[in-house]
Amino acid sequence: MSTTYLLVIKGVFKMADSKLKTLFLDFARYLGEKDAEIAKLIKGVNIITGQGSPEGKVVADKDVTYIDTDRTLGAYKWVKTRAGGNTGWKVVEGDTGWVEITRATTRKNSSNKVWIRRVNERVTWKFGGAQFDWFGIVAQADKSWTGLAKGGKIYHTYICPPTWNLIPVGFRSPSSLIGQFYSDLTNKAYGVWKLGGVNDKNQFRLEFFDQEDAKKAIDDIRFDTITYLTDDPWPTAFQ
Repeated sequence: MSTTYLLVIKGVFKMADSKLKTLFLDFARYLGEKDAEIAKLIKGVNIITGQGSPEGKVVADKDVTYIDTDRTLGAYKWVKTRAGGNTGWKVVEGDTGWVEITRATTRKNSSNKVWIRRVNERVTWKFGGAQFDWFGIVAQADKSWTGLAKGGKIYHTYICPPTWNLIPVGFRSPSSLIGQFYSDLTNKAYGVWKLGGVNDKNQFRLEFFDQEDAKKAIDDIRFDTITYLTDDPWPTAFQ
């Protein structure tokens, strides 16, 4: 083969090698740019996953989202409300399910139950469990009755007595509320229920319109809807 042909072939390979090198560098640069874009997107999402509450444990910037894959005590999604550190986490998505207040008083028997439930910041109460899902209470003469009576008059019949703290932190009302409760059989209004907020001894009591009703056992109680927004942090325990 002549020297001229050899020079031509070498030139072609040299040219091809140069183009391949350029293509390789362009492709590497493209991948690097895409990696940077992906990293930026991931950083922009600001989502952390873990098990259990992040409060006091997970360090993050403000507005970072934390997902508790265990849904501990019903809490699923948390958001950081302050910059830096490991405190200031707030639950923005969670559901405790119905939690029974097992030490509620004056109930006619263990079938008559009181439940509370928190979904995000909203708390709802539920009473029932007896026949027809009624709620019943014992008479004043029963040893399990709790209330305030003076001079033969009953002023308060307690379901959650003041200072007993039967309403757990995480479910308390920021203010006191009032509504009515009724006879399911006759539609008669028995009286009013009063829910004491965090500054009113955290209590739940009944006040009867008629003293005869206040003194006797009752089986067929129905309540107005009891629901409110709480300012409490997410509960760390249910009892």
